[in-house]
Amino acid sequence: MTNAGYGLPPEHHESLVEKSRRLANWLWDRRSTRGRGVRELLEFLIWGGDPPEMERRLWLVTHDEEWKLPNLGPSSLGEAVGWARPDNYPPRNNRTNKALRALGHNVKLFYKD
Repeated sequence: MTNAGYGLPPEHHESLVEKSRRLANWLWDRRSTRGRGVRELLEFLIWGGDPPEMERRLWLVTHDEEWKLPNLGPSSLGEAVGWARPDNYPPRNNRTNKALRALGHNVKLFYKD
């Protein structure tokens, strides 16, 4: 998020740790239009049903007004699912693929044309 997103002046600077805390606090305070918070959203998304239903839950938390929160999209939520339940949903994005390659695994990197 930009400084403007937090209501801070453009010239505001802080460390990565401070930025991370600010974002975590900001997300923790967000609510869907139906009053759901980030903790409820993550619990529902990650543990709210059988593994084959993940696509439906991911769609719900990114589109349904009961769940949808600002600045939490399918990419970041999908990555959270992959890290929380790697046996069911292996985390596979370019950052992970680069780490796997560095460990000697022959995996393909994804590039946009």
